[in-house]
Amino acid sequence: MSSEVQVPKNYQPPHKLVLCGNTLINVHIPFKLDGGVPLLIGANAEPQIWLNARPPKPGMPWLPLIRQNRTLHDAVKVSGIGTGSITVEAQGATVLVIAKQQDGTFEVTTLDLRPMGLNIYGDSTELTVGTQKLASNTFENVHVMMAIGG
Repeated sequence: MSSEVQVPKNYQPPHKLVLCGNTLINVHIPFKLDGGVPLLIGANAEPQIWLNARPPKPGMPWLPLIRQNRTLHDAVKVSGIGTGSITVEAQGATVLVIAKQQDGTFEVTTLDLRPMGLNIYGDSTELTVGTQKLASNTFENVHVMMAIGG
């Protein structure tokens, strides 16, 4: 079985992404969990979001919630399309706030994937993944910033 993750054909990661106070340069995928990818942030004139929820049972496919800023679920809302600043809400909670800066950097200032069943959250200064806290780190030229599980 291949460990390679399938990403959408039209997905192009940003050259530089600041993810909750951590800098990702030439990083293709922020998180890989149990072989799945909960979040992709693509580069375009504005941020492009792909969001998945954890499957109900191991071995099942991840549940698509957003595909290139288009919501696929009634409980998930995407706002700010066309403004360079995207906000995603799920069940009334803010899940993601991302903006494209003037220099072309994409910056995530709010991330909370707990409504998707994942213990990943952060603000503009710190990212928490499980019990690990990441702040002011730089990840450069890696395929996946953080991989957990199979």
